[in-house]
Order: sequence, then structure tokens, then C-alpha cells
Amino acid sequence: MRAVDRADAFQRRHPVLGYPIGVVYKFIDDQGAYLAALITYYGFLSVFPLILLLQSALGFFIHGNERLHKQILDSVLGQIPVLGNTLSNAAPSALRGSVSGIVLGSIVALYGGLGVAQALQHTSNTCWSVPRNSRPNPILMRVRSAAVLLFLGVALVSLGWLPQTWHAPGWLVLALNLVFGTVIFLLLMKMTTARGQGWGRLAPGALLVTVVWQLFMAAGSTFTKIFGARSSDIYGTYGSILTILVACYIMAVAFVVGCEVNVVLHRRLYPRSLMTQFTDDVDLTLADQQAYTLQSTMQRFKNYQAIDVVFDKNNDGVADQPSDLDLRWHDAVDAHEEWLKRGHPTRPSGMWGLTAEVEDNRSVDGSE
Repeated sequence: MRAVDRADAFQRRHPVLGYPIGVVYKFIDDQGAYLAALITYYGFLSVFPLILLLQSALGFFIHGNERLHKQILDSVLGQIPVLGNTLSNAAPSALRGSVSGIVLGSIVALYGGLGVAQALQHTSNTCWSVPRNSRPNPILMRVRSAAVLLFLGVALVSLGWLPQTWHAPGWLVLALNLVFGTVIFLLLMKMTTARGQGWGRLAPGALLVTVVWQLFMAAGSTFTKIFGARSSDIYGTYGSILTILVACYIMAVAFVVGCEVNVVLHRRLYPRSLMTQFTDDVDLTLADQQAYTLQSTMQRFKNYQAIDVVFDKNNDGVADQPSDLDLRWHDAVDAHEEWLKRGHPTRPSGMWGLTAEVEDNRSVDGSE
């Protein structure tokens, strides 16, 4: 047996390896890097208009009150990794408010903000393989996006204000921030998925995104001083823009990975064949077949459109069974045959005691 085959068999027998590999492969299958880039684009597009809107509003309504101005920047914008550190150091006296600035900032910020919300919905629905016909229509999509945008605004203000009311040791404040942040990302993942998912299904990914966010917040000052300052000396404004882009992209990747963590764990999309991303000459596992089937059924545009997926590596008219190396699941062949008959993949409980099912193909309004 080749070294690659031995490594493949080993990771299939050990979920501690098979699960992370399954998350990475699902991220690749869904083109997660491009999903993160889409979120980054609209996020970056809305950042500067939101800054303009906030600064104009502050300058317009509380002009002359530098203390209150700085307090708002420190509490609210300070919750944004990297960017908040830069804005908090801005001189309040340099900001001026105007009606035209508020109007222009509102229009562009609304466009970019709705784009972010739609990109988040597209990401969640792609990760969960929600068929196209089961996703919200263009009008409902924008209504949901407005709700998501409003929620994000309230969450950002709350994250900036609540810590100031907590008079507790540092470790307790950190724990409360983790809990509160997890709840926010849990609600965000819930709101951005067309098909309702249980809270337990979304919790692991929400916790992961919160941890990344907190680590990024802690490293934000150092990141800005080292990366942003040096870049500013050389490239001027370009360095600051690049810093914000990097910050947006890292958080976008964290959100996509968090979604994939939930999907792979709930639907048991592991273990995957180690070489499935590199060659067609591979024996697929049950998780491989289910993952690729979900990729196909996700492209259904009409509820009465039937999509049948058959894996026939030898082109002999006989559907392939899961690989002999698929040692992770008991009775894998019987489970796979039942899966093919039903058209809705199910998994027997594994080591972690969870059962994964692909939801029935219903549209958003609940019609068959």
C-alpha cells in the first residue's frame, strides 16, 4: 500500500483528522475564497460611506463636544478590528458634519450594506447547499438584507456599549464578550440561511467566528502599528486601504469557515477521500458522494425539476459503492443503497452520536 493510501485510511479512521480535512474540502468545493472575497468587496464598499455617515452625523449633532465624540468612536468603532484603532485615533476637531455628507453617506452606505447582507445570505445558503428555488426571491432577499443590516448595526452598538457597563475582572469581561459575540454570530447565521437551522447546528461555527474576532480585536493595535504604519510610510493612503481590506477578508474567511464547520459536522460530510481534490482516479467515500450530490441538487431552479446523481467510475452502468477504505461508518454499503433509493442522504450515528439528514426539498414558503 502506498504512503498516500495509508495516510488516507488513517485519517478516515480518526475523526480528529477526518473532520478538519472535511471542512477544508467543503470550503474548496464551495469556492469559499471567492465567497469571502464577495463579502470583503461589499464590506469594503460600505466601510467608507459608513465612516462618512457616522462622522458627519457626529459633527452635525454633537459639534464641539469632543469628549462625547471620542467616547462614541472608542466604544462603537473600537469593536471593528484594525479599522476601529485607526478611527479612534482620529482628531475629533478634524471632523465636520453636513447635510450633504449625511445624505450621500446614507445612500452609498445603504447600497454597500445591503450588498454585504446579500453576500452573507448567499454564503450561508451555498454552504448549506440550499437549492436555488428554495432561496428568497429578489424582493424578499433585499427585505431580509435590510433586517440583517439593522441587526448588525444594533449588534455593533451593543458590543461597544455593554462592556463599559461591566465592572468585573478582565477574564470575566472576556468571557462575557465571548458569550455575547457567540449569540450575535449565532443570530446572524440563523438570519442569513433560507432554511431554518437549529440553534445547536449553528453554535460551533458561531463560537469559532467569535474566537477569531476576539483574537483579531486583541491583535488589532499591534497589527495596525506594524503593518499599517510601515505601509503608510511607503505607500501613504494605499497602506491604510490595504490594511482595511486584509481585515475585512480575514473576518469574511472566518465567517465562511464557521458556516462550513456547522455543515460538515451536522451532515457528517467526513471523512473525505484524501486525493479527491487532486484527481478523478479515486474511490469516493460516502461523504464524498453526499457532498458532490448536494453540489448538484443545489442548482435546482424549479421545485418540479428532478436532479438524479449517479457515480459510475467504471462506466459500466452500475452505481459505485463507497470506497473499501471508508472505514469510518458501519454498514456503509447498506446506508449508501438506502440513500440512493430515498434521494435524501442519511447517516447512521457515528462516534460523536450525531445523525445527519438532508432536509426535504421545500421552497421558502413551505410548498412542496
